[in-house]
Amino acid sequence: MIHLFHGENIVVSRKEMQLLKEKNRQKELVLLDGKKMSITEFIQATESTSLFGSQRLVIVENAFSRRFNAKSKELPSFLLQVKRIPPETEVLFWEEKELGKTVLSGLPRSTDIALFKPDRYVFTFTEAIKPKNTAQLLVLFDKACQKDAVEMVFAMLVRQFHYLIMIKDLGDRIAELSPWQAKKFATQAQYFSYPQLVALYEHLLEIDVKIKTGQTPFTLAEEIRLFLVKI
Repeated sequence: MIHLFHGENIVVSRKEMQLLKEKNRQKELVLLDGKKMSITEFIQATESTSLFGSQRLVIVENAFSRRFNAKSKELPSFLLQVKRIPPETEVLFWEEKELGKTVLSGLPRSTDIALFKPDRYVFTFTEAIKPKNTAQLLVLFDKACQKDAVEMVFAMLVRQFHYLIMIKDLGDRIAELSPWQAKKFATQAQYFSYPQLVALYEHLLEIDVKIKTGQTPFTLAEEIRLFLVKI
């Protein structure tokens, strides 16, 4: 069985991935980094049984969004191997972004496909980020948290600054972004200098560490509000 979980709502999609792991806990678990994985490694991992004769659950992260995307010359060969996966092997492709029709149409028809999209308020919030816009940002942040988990909103906030830094550094030469996406990020990046973006991104990473290690008396939502006030 082949599964595809894709879309920017990675908090929910990772919960679904954990449920799939628990459902298949009797199987051998194989994790592959799709960004670095070769087609040969994929073939070996998806063989019907392991050396010990047990069945497998193979989880491949970001293969289509980071390695075998629509522009990749290797995509047809990779999709051919996907169609050759033995039916008794359970495979999950987990993607941190929504995939396009080129990839989706190349998957076997029996593929279990689930799209996890954040609410539109998350995008409205992240696209409104600019200096001296604190009042609006706080309102949009609260609305976004009413629709999606605060962890999801935080992940999208980190993603936004990641792309703003890339755009500021490389211009629109980013393969994983479509032209219209690159244009939107480029417009927003004009409000910041490169050092400002890096400093804000590092601050977000510090918040992530503090929350995960219990080094702050504040909740994640409170930390984000303090962050927004400082932009």
